Amino acid sequence: MFYERIKKHCPPSVSLMLNRKTGCLFEPEFVRQGTPVFKYITRRSFFRPRDVIVYLNKIRSHHIENKTGLYTSSELYGADRDASTSIYNEIIDEWTNQFPEIEDILTVLQSIGIETFNTSEFMEKHAKVFANQDEWKAKEHLLFLFEGLLDF
Repeated sequence: MFYERIKKHCPPSVSLMLNRKTGCLFEPEFVRQGTPVFKYITRRSFFRPRDVIVYLNKIRSHHIENKTGLYTSSELYGADRDASTSIYNEIIDEWTNQFPEIEDILTVLQSIGIETFNTSEFMEKHAKVFANQDEWKAKEHLLFLFEGLLDF
């Protein structure tokens, strides 16, 4: 879907390597940890199309004209914080009524500060944010965050 829109609306002055599909918008093919650019974006937007669009708009707002007309890795990384804030606000807005603890659970994840963590790290940080809750509540929150991933 994104690739088709890119082909249709690309400025004529920009030469795209269409064999790279959606990645053709960017100078680098790969970014952090050898990740293809579009995969990097979709992971950080939870694969939600409207959040991918928000992310791409944030990248566009960081864009500085250059010879190729393509986006750079520094523009991609520069948009990270803006896109993350936008996605965070969307999650809070969508989930607060259904699951009032969501903001505190996200605070637990933020306090861990790394993408890959183990259960004991989560439990330790959870105990600090939810001081009056037992271990079962922490496990319930962990299950809520990862239940879709546990169906493998």
